[in-house]
Amino acid sequence: MDYFCGYYPKQMRKSEQRENSAQGQVSASDEAGASLLVQHCEYPQGQVLLACMGLSLQEENAEHGPVMEALFRWFRGLHIRRRDWKDQDRAVVRWKGELETLFGGKFCGVEGENSQVALSISGIFCFGCKAILFRMGEMEIFTIQEDIGRMYLRALPLDDRQFQSGVAIEVVETQPNVGVMIVPHEFAKHITNIKLGECLKMRTIMSEEQLQKQLEELLQVTGGAAIIVKIGGASCDGRLA
Repeated sequence: MDYFCGYYPKQMRKSEQRENSAQGQVSASDEAGASLLVQHCEYPQGQVLLACMGLSLQEENAEHGPVMEALFRWFRGLHIRRRDWKDQDRAVVRWKGELETLFGGKFCGVEGENSQVALSISGIFCFGCKAILFRMGEMEIFTIQEDIGRMYLRALPLDDRQFQSGVAIEVVETQPNVGVMIVPHEFAKHITNIKLGECLKMRTIMSEEQLQKQLEELLQVTGGAAIIVKIGGASCDGRLA
């Protein structure tokens, strides 16, 4: 399975990332306090993608640093074996458990009670025909799907009551020509299907550059920050279930 990813604000250059890494920043930040982390790796069997957004509810966004740094290190430290591609269900369940431990132990336990109020984070990890969605705080995850030539948004109701920490983590199946949009809750209120229909038809997006350009055109009108991941190619019907 292939994945295209568009995001705004744009990530910093690698030199800037290295310079800020010592300060705990691995992602780009805009004036509204949104920060992004996008990692994309190629394997002979397929692609692996991690895309997530953090949002500070306070004036300073220093809370993003430890979370994004830990997610970056987790992704880069993944030991993906050949048999994981053959048994994707078992592999993603293992990684889901690692993410639960990462969030529950390091950021949302006793030491993280104060920052939990100040920080929201949401993301998607794609592997083969599987994806892991995670969300904490004031963030939303939508699917973008086409039905009879019109684009529709559907909010994914992740259950954040399953963990005392307030983090929701779920495994889903993916199919081509579906978009996954990650946006802050306030921004989600202003998105309309008409605007999506004008610039984000998943079936017509054939490259990451095209997706990036169309996302930036949308945000020039609406403002805000967003990540959109398009799953798969342009010739099959798609859904995220």
